[in-house]
Parts: sequence; structure tokens; C-alpha cells
Amino acid sequence: MLRKDDHPYSSGGDGMTNILLTGVTGFVGSHLAEYYVKSNPDLQIYGLCRWRSSKEHLETALTFPNFHLVEGDLLDISSLSRVLSQVQ
Repeated sequence: MLRKDDHPYSSGGDGMTNILLTGVTGFVGSHLAEYYVKSNPDLQIYGLCRWRSSKEHLETALTFPNFHLVEGDLLDISSLSRVLSQVQ
């Protein structure tokens, strides 16, 4: 397990780093989101999900203030552009 100081996405001192997770409503994605929000509150996690995806695996992650669920689709360029502008 990585310590906060060893984290590959360390922000380098400004205190905030944004990460976009695709597939966040799936088994692996939801566990990865949960790990990130619990292990480093300085990370802002944006979980990309399609409108029709079940959000049942995200119950824990949604309770953290540094987790943000964003709706979009990787196959729709305008949707993806909107999501990326939110994450920047």
C-alpha cells in the first residue's frame, strides 16, 4: 500500500489533484474510487458513469466530499469534453 507521500498522483504541494476514473460503477472501479477517497483526502476523484449505469456499488464513495459523480459517455465526444472541462 502506498503512503500519502509516495502516491504517484501527488499534487506536489498545491494540495489538490483531480483524478478521472472511468468505469466507476463497476466492481473494480467502485473499489478503486473507495480506496482513493479513503486514502488521500487531497485527491478529488471524479467518477465517470453513463446515465443508465447502476450506482449501487458507489454508496460508500458517495459519502466522501472528495468524490464527484459525473455523467458522460466515452463514445460521445461532446459528453467527454464536458466531463474533462469539469475535471481540470
